[in-house]
Amino acid sequence: MKKFGAIALSAAILSAMAVSASAAYIPQQDDPSTIQFTLNQGYTAWAADGVISDGEYARIDFKTSQISIAAASDDAAATAIQLPISLYMSYDAEYVYVACETAADQYVCDVDDATKGNMWAAHAIQLSFANIDATISEERVELGYCLSSLDNEMYSVSWFDPMGIGYNPDDNGDYIVVKNGNELVYEMRVPFAAFEEKNLKEGDKFLGSVIWAMGTSEDGAADLYVHEQLGYGVSGDPGKDPTGHATFTLGAALEAPVVEDPAVDAPAEGGATAPTTADAGIVAAAAVMAIAAGVVLSKKH
Repeated sequence: MKKFGAIALSAAILSAMAVSASAAYIPQQDDPSTIQFTLNQGYTAWAADGVISDGEYARIDFKTSQISIAAASDDAAATAIQLPISLYMSYDAEYVYVACETAADQYVCDVDDATKGNMWAAHAIQLSFANIDATISEERVELGYCLSSLDNEMYSVSWFDPMGIGYNPDDNGDYIVVKNGNELVYEMRVPFAAFEEKNLKEGDKFLGSVIWAMGTSEDGAADLYVHEQLGYGVSGDPGKDPTGHATFTLGAALEAPVVEDPAVDAPAEGGATAPTTADAGIVAAAAVMAIAAGVVLSKKH
């Protein structure tokens, strides 16, 4: 996707920010400055395959008190906390890796390539990342990912491009969305270059938020959308603000599980090693050879 022109970008932002007049918002209980997580490097290579593999990510154990809710109505907001969601993340020298799971028992995402900017009103994931010192909306990269229920195609959107590089997740296979029964699995990677002037390393920090968007969309109009949001600053009354995001610190690599060597038979009493099956076979063969030799010698007498 080419970099948005000023008019196209403005239209996309207005579309992304449009909400129902009856929209509801429930703020998170925790102060955003206290919502902090450590990311680890994985020991399994990232693959866009719809499988959250061991060592590919580490689970981010957020609390309900760290989640804000934006929804199309008070009733929808009241049910949001009951919706199951999960988050996994990791990083390497170039990318932040993110995996999410959401319930899909009422899955609807009726967008296509022309209307994908409205995915926020249906089942989708939105990511917002920014430099640790960011204070205004335009300093964030804001991305969306979905699997259309119309044509079964995956779509992505870049609503904000703070570095002006025209980053497009479609260009390098940077995501996948898979529906497994009543669950949607999203795997995504975002290059540091999309929101930082340089790649980050262990000990560095950045700001980030994740939105698990669920709901229905009719002709691009938000009807029953529900957003569960880590911190705030992407959806809802406070507006788009990176200071409401969580803080992520890049930590050490995950430790791969140790594969133990096969067990060795314990020494027999007296310090001698207990014979193995192979040893017993060798002894038996030697005995047969000795007997045979004895027979030959007896015939020569």
